[in-house]
Amino acid sequence: MIKNTSKVYLGFSGVNILRSIFITLFIYSVNFKFLPYDVPSSYYMLLVFVLCGMVLFFLNYNFVVVNRNATLFAFIFLFISLISYLINVTSHDEYMVRTSVMYLMILMFTGSLVTVLFKSSYLLTLRIIGYAGLINSGLIIAMLVFKDFQNFYLSLISDKAFALIGGIDALEGLISLRMIGVTGFSAYSTGFVQVLCCMCYILSIYYKKQKLSLKLYDYIVIFSILLSAVISARSSLLGILVIVIVVLRLTNSLFVLRLVLYSLCILIPALAVVINFIPEGQRDFFSSWLSEFFVSGIKTGSLQTNISMFKYNIFDFNIIGFSRWYGDNDDYFMNSDVGWYRLTFAVGYVGAAVWCFLISSTLGLKNVFSTKLSVEVFISWMLALYVFLMMFKGAILFDSFQSVFILLIVGNVLNRGLSNAS
Repeated sequence: MIKNTSKVYLGFSGVNILRSIFITLFIYSVNFKFLPYDVPSSYYMLLVFVLCGMVLFFLNYNFVVVNRNATLFAFIFLFISLISYLINVTSHDEYMVRTSVMYLMILMFTGSLVTVLFKSSYLLTLRIIGYAGLINSGLIIAMLVFKDFQNFYLSLISDKAFALIGGIDALEGLISLRMIGVTGFSAYSTGFVQVLCCMCYILSIYYKKQKLSLKLYDYIVIFSILLSAVISARSSLLGILVIVIVVLRLTNSLFVLRLVLYSLCILIPALAVVINFIPEGQRDFFSSWLSEFFVSGIKTGSLQTNISMFKYNIFDFNIIGFSRWYGDNDDYFMNSDVGWYRLTFAVGYVGAAVWCFLISSTLGLKNVFSTKLSVEVFISWMLALYVFLMMFKGAILFDSFQSVFILLIVGNVLNRGLSNAS
């Protein structure tokens, strides 16, 4: 069924740990003090993508492009971003142009990276992304539970990045509950990435064994990642629901029921233990924040704030956009954090449409728009729906542009399907 999977070791090993650290530094983009010029780690890791492409080209005169359709749309998206930037020359910022370039580089050089560093195995890459989520989950939980470790790790973050997340004064306040994880600050985008990492880990098991058969350490990895996702953001509950639905499609209702029961039996006590370690002054706030959605429903404070931003109509946007991502005071342009608004304000209706095709292509255009509901088509639809809904929360694939890499890897595996995945 699956080619050559026996030749690729997916478990823990020294090489896979190094690969996991590399992917962690890429998808979580952390500003360490020891990195030159205060540049986030994701940019340095992206240079490795490019170097892999150069190595392949000069040694084999070969250039591996994972998804040609998505790469084409990335070129078009960059072109539109540049046109919008030039048209709005008197009032613009470079954010969308810069992000468009990042999209294009990821789509152009991911194939080279996988070929050189991952033995051309997209299945191995899936598993490594899962391990990256595990690394971040360990840091999220450890930094929340152990204050001394949190202080030590945050001391490694660059002064500029540390100041942006609150600085030394914030460590004694409630914001310190968010000063966790690889980046030193975890919010809705962290929860989103954690959910994607968990999905990658589950799919790597499914495509390796041609069935979803979990061992004890698989449960530990999955539960750790999901626990960290919930700690990072309540919006992760939506992602967990997507995972449950996907697992139901991959297996059966009895397996899902058992998985949910196991999850509740482990996650609830684990959360109780974590909460018990939180300083008393912050414990009640964290418990209330975590349970607010279940108590208040749509009256939840953050949800109401998000809803209040839906105040624009179709005539407030234009064809090519305003090439603005930030407001005059370094806040949100037009005072809205809604992802769909920010995207359309920046590159207009044309740019937003091209971006939708870009993301759909990344997941596998033929899968997303297929009428045949195979496992691969179903997963593509669910991930597309997840991205679509999260864009109402925030500009998720811009706040975490590296997630395009994860979607590209998943999309490639789904396109190959059970008969060709390796």
